Amino acid sequence: MSNREWILGNIFVGVGLSRSNKLRKLAFSAMLKRSMGWFEDGKNTTGELTTILGADTEISMSLAGWEMGYRVRVLSALVAGLAVALAYSWKIAITAIGCMPVIMLASFIQACALRRTFVAKSDG
Repeated sequence: MSNREWILGNIFVGVGLSRSNKLRKLAFSAMLKRSMGWFEDGKNTTGELTTILGADTEISMSLAGWEMGYRVRVLSALVAGLAVALAYSWKIAITAIGCMPVIMLASFIQACALRRTFVAKSDG
């Protein structure tokens, strides 16, 4: 991993952490504003509330973490490649644009296969 990728990744992780902390604080302050009867409800147990504060806010981390940084890098490389192809020759650009659906389909199939592998390993 190059220094540039490390720096960009850490920027996205920092943004994700700050967003996650802000959501956690907002959720906690909303819980504190509830009446006492709300805490006695069976679906508002201590475990459920801590799950909301912990795990559910971590989902927001994936919106701006390493994964989002990777997507931004891939998209910027794609746009830059198309710009260079258009600047060099329109025939190369049309060929590149024509290959994009095939590449996207292959990436989707790979992601599905990896997801199935991960689910199989976590279940067994």
